[in-house]
Amino acid sequence: MASFSDVMRRPSAFWSFVVGWLRPRRNRQLIEWTISVLDLQPTDRVLEIGSGSGLGLQLAATCCTIGLVAGVDSDPAMVRRSRKRNALNMTYGRVFIREGSVSNLPYPDGSFNKVFSINSVQTWPRQLGDLKEIRRVLRPGGKLFIVRQPLGAKSRREQDQMREDIQQRLPQQMILAGFDVAGKEVRVMRPVSAYCIVGSKAVAEPEQRIAAVAG
Repeated sequence: MASFSDVMRRPSAFWSFVVGWLRPRRNRQLIEWTISVLDLQPTDRVLEIGSGSGLGLQLAATCCTIGLVAGVDSDPAMVRRSRKRNALNMTYGRVFIREGSVSNLPYPDGSFNKVFSINSVQTWPRQLGDLKEIRRVLRPGGKLFIVRQPLGAKSRREQDQMREDIQQRLPQQMILAGFDVAGKEVRVMRPVSAYCIVGSKAVAEPEQRIAAVAG
């Protein structure tokens, strides 16, 4: 591994070092903010979709002391990493982590009262169907928290499009999937702000709600 002095002598290496040092810290800030928005209670049963390295699950488990925290991720390497991070809580049966897809969640109907995802919604293969699948595993009145920080835009126009997808298109899809949009949160961050769209599982099935509106 190159020493810090070697890195400083090479500008490109220096900036790679800076980016590599900052990214985990930005990610942690985003995850910590998300956990605060969830307002977790000791008895909550929580699912994270796209649980990645497992930091979100670890932080959630400190709040849900007599509840349950579960995660699902489609990347086997991330699942292994997450299980390693949460090994102790998994031993005590407080955290469960499975490999799987948001399109086919490996959990029974009504398993959770809160579901959250951080920067994964843009990768979901069929957003409307996937939102309906999330609704399936939520209890009546359960809440869904979708967080996204629109990174990677190559132009201002593309960044505006990402914001529109989060603030307008996503809430519309949530309504069609059977959620009431319960709120929106914004966290000012660098390099761009993060957004959280909160949905509450509606009592009526999506088809019933659409028919009522059409009638």
